[in-house]
Amino acid sequence: MKTVYLLRHAKSDWNYPNIPDFDRPLNERGLKDAKRLSAFLANGKYSFDKIYCSAAVRTTQTHDRVLGRMHFDADTEFSHDLYHCDSDHILTLLKMQPKSVNSVMIINHMPTIQMIYERLAGESIDNYPTCTFVAMEFSGDWFDIDNNSCNKKLFLSPKHLKQRLIAE
Repeated sequence: MKTVYLLRHAKSDWNYPNIPDFDRPLNERGLKDAKRLSAFLANGKYSFDKIYCSAAVRTTQTHDRVLGRMHFDADTEFSHDLYHCDSDHILTLLKMQPKSVNSVMIINHMPTIQMIYERLAGESIDNYPTCTFVAMEFSGDWFDIDNNSCNKKLFLSPKHLKQRLIAE
């Protein structure tokens, strides 16, 4: 089984309208949501062999806040190409993975993160909230991944994560 993880960056700060979009940082809510997701992932059995993260400030901050405390040996690539890319670009990245890679995480932006989710899961959704973490699995090799080929295992928005933590 291969696993694809998708993470939309946490909530960004719009209080500085004169900075370029690429340089926009996370706001307080985004920092809190990322910290909460980090605690959830640290307590679970999640591992990432390869991570692709947009080089934009808010995605790199999300990466650092969510994954910074976890101890794993994932090969992480921060890429300017992921900023404003389309779902074809992400699908190509996935298809290029070697057989030895079992799990890939993509940390990216709207609308691309929602579009790749919809393509792989074969399901249309109304919203892909900030700091939402998704896990999808599929059988076969990476070059086999395509539209409708993944089974959703987890769709965890910050709201659902808060409810889950309260219930525990």
